[in-house]
Formats: sequence, structure tokens, C-alpha cells
Amino acid sequence: MHEFKSQMVIAEIPDEILAHHRLNRDDLEVVLGRPETYIRWFILSIPVLWLTGALLPAAMILLFWLLGRIPARKYLTDWLVLSWWLVSVVQAVSVFFNWIDSPESLGFLVRQLLSFTTTGWFVMGAALAIGKYSRFDSKEIVRDASILALYIIIFGIIAILLYIITRQPTTFIATPVGYILPKDLSLTKFFFTIRFYSIEHLFGTELPRLALFYPWPLILSFTGIGLLFMTIFEHSKVWKYIGITGAVFAIVGTMGRMGLIASVLSLLIFFWAKLRPAAKWATVIICSTVLLFLLSAHLGSGVIDSTMENIEKSREGSSDARRLGYELTWVAINQSPIIGYGWVGDLISAEIPMPLGSHSTILGILYTGGAVTLASFCLAVMITLFSFLNKLAARGDSKRLSAFCIFLALLLFTTTEGINYFFISNLIILFWLGMGLAPVTDHDEEADRLFLLL
Repeated sequence: MHEFKSQMVIAEIPDEILAHHRLNRDDLEVVLGRPETYIRWFILSIPVLWLTGALLPAAMILLFWLLGRIPARKYLTDWLVLSWWLVSVVQAVSVFFNWIDSPESLGFLVRQLLSFTTTGWFVMGAALAIGKYSRFDSKEIVRDASILALYIIIFGIIAILLYIITRQPTTFIATPVGYILPKDLSLTKFFFTIRFYSIEHLFGTELPRLALFYPWPLILSFTGIGLLFMTIFEHSKVWKYIGITGAVFAIVGTMGRMGLIASVLSLLIFFWAKLRPAAKWATVIICSTVLLFLLSAHLGSGVIDSTMENIEKSREGSSDARRLGYELTWVAINQSPIIGYGWVGDLISAEIPMPLGSHSTILGILYTGGAVTLASFCLAVMITLFSFLNKLAARGDSKRLSAFCIFLALLLFTTTEGINYFFISNLIILFWLGMGLAPVTDHDEEADRLFLLL
């Protein structure tokens, strides 16, 4: 008797097996369910999952379930996926060697190996594999993004009303799952609590900064950028307006400076790439001429310095804390530059709750994994960029271009946050990125792998 396994892609099950069991592919779609169905139910359930503390476990189950439906030979021979997994492996090696020289327990080692400092890069690779080989570019996945944007609008309004009514500085409400977990775990604080907002001082004014379903506000800001580039492909005008409004609400409501910068720059790149060749060259020439004029007139440096000063003053306390954290992190990195310290360091002080090796992907990788881990991260980024450019050169459609712009925005966030914490909270956006990396045709996968190898 032939047997088939649920993790196989339905399209690849041999016809003779289906005939033997008197099944067709439509029957299997009903039995196993389409991948888009699982994503839809996950998106629809986000508020309930968030309020109960089951959002992170549900996201992990969804990730592994969808990855299990793809034949292993596909992603295990894909250099792009393997390059991201390599970052996790090298970071795990750093954790292990640092643990050997520490007095920490075996349980501490396990926690560090399972933390997103180590496993975040695996999540990135797995999500890209799912999007790449499942080709999530359908109307359903776009509608899922619009539904998520609607949730952001609804709960964002609730968060603002809560602040107006209560004037509480923040909201940390433990979920049912959060009550079970140890309170000293950072995972409990960021992934198993209900946090509508936190308070930030913008130009001296106290304002709520939205966080909602995400560990901290800047992750929601990146989510907004991803939703913006996804919901522009909505066919329904009503849902398109909802999606774009929710995306902008997420970007602006978090008051993240990098979120605003990344959204503007990525949109400029997107619209510039959509121009005709002559218009592209004209734009480059005009911008270059203006820049040269400003530099030659000694105006450029003044404009840049003034702009940076205003950005720094917008949230002066946060800027000072980051600057101090970066300086102390660099001092520590110089003492262990090769393999780092294995895990994020202690808080700078009780007044500045910023751990060493945080608030920057590059510094964070250098601190926790050293130069070796940073080299593997740079390799993964380069392979991903080259793969995107290869696909855009072969078929530069708008959806692939939007995925490329989201990835560029993600890279900008590496200067202010550890993006390895972004991934598990933004699976739908990473699936879209993977879609942008999918082979242009069904017959060029081998050529694609060869290109990545070269």
C-alpha cells in the first residue's frame, strides 16, 4: 500500500498514488487544507491569542506546520535558506563556548539556545522558505494583511482611549500563560503580557506609543511598513483604504524615528523603480546636481547636521540612553571580538534599562556572537540581496519589488533594533518576502541555486 504524508506539497504527490487511493488533488486540499487557510485563521485569531498569551506558541506552530508541508529537499538545498540558518548555528556555538567558561546552569544554556538571539535567524530562514516555495502572493494573503491592519486600527484606538482615561504610564497586564511562566524571563515580559502602549516624550510632550500585539513599539512600526506594501495590492477599494490606513497608523502611532525614515525611503525606492528608464536617469541626475550644489556651497553638511540634531532632540532622553549603551557595548566588544559573550549583557543601570548588546543588530551580533557571527549574517544578507536583484532583473513585477523594498526597510532597522526579534511577530510579512524570492518559473530552481552558489 502506498502512503502519502501530509507534509508533502500536494502538487508533487505522484498521480499513481492518488489513483490507487481513488483521490484527486482537490480531495487532498480539503483533507490537508490550503496553506492560506491556516494563515487566515491565525490572523483572525490574533486578538484572542494575544489576550490569552497564546500568540507566540500559535506563531511557532504555524511556522513549523507550513514548513513541514514543503519537501525538505527543497529548503535543505537552498543556499538562501541555509545562509540564515547558519547565523543561528554560529550564534549557538558562541553561546555554548561562553557557557562553558561561566558558572551558569544547564537550564540557562537551554534558555539561551532557545532565545531569539539564537533562533531568530532560523525563523527568518524558515519563513522565507515557506513564502518562496508556497508563493504566497494570492488575494487571500493580501486580505489577511488588510484584516491585520483593521485590528491595528481598532486596538490602537482602544489604546489611545485607555491612556486618555487612565493616564497610566504603560500597560503591562499578564496573560493567563504569563501567570504560569517565571516573571524574571524577558520572554514573559515581552511575549506573554498585554501591552497596549508605553509612554514616550516627544519634543517634551508625553504621548502614548503603540505596541499592541508586538513585544515593543518599533516592531509594530516595521509591521506597518510591511502591511503598507502588501495592502496596496488589494482589489477591494474599501479594504485597500483600511489596509493603508492601518499601516500608516502603525508607523505613526509608534513614534519610531527609524520607522518613519524607513517607510519614506522604501516608498521612494518603490516609486522610483516604477518610473520609465528616462525618468529614472533624470531623477538621478537632478538629485546628484542638487547634492553637489549643496556640498560645494557648504550647505549640505549644515542641513544634515541640523536635521540630525532635530531628530535627536525629538526624543532626547532615548537618544542619550542609546548613545551611552552603544559606547559601553563597544568597550565590551573590544574585549571579546571573535566569539562575543554568547548572550545579551546586563542593564546599563537601574535608571537606564537598556542591556548591553541591544538596540542595534550589528552591535548586538558583535556583542553576543562576535565577528564570526557577524560575518555569517552579512553573508545571508548579501545572498538575499543578490537573489532579489536576480529575480527583479528576470521579472520585475510590482509584488516582487514591494517585497524587495520591505527587505531594504528591514535592513535600515538594523541600526536601531535587533531585527532577530522582529521575525516571529511578522510571519505574514516574511512570507511575502519569500514570495518575492520565488523562482520566476517552475523550471529555474536549479539555475537559481547555481546563481546563489556562484
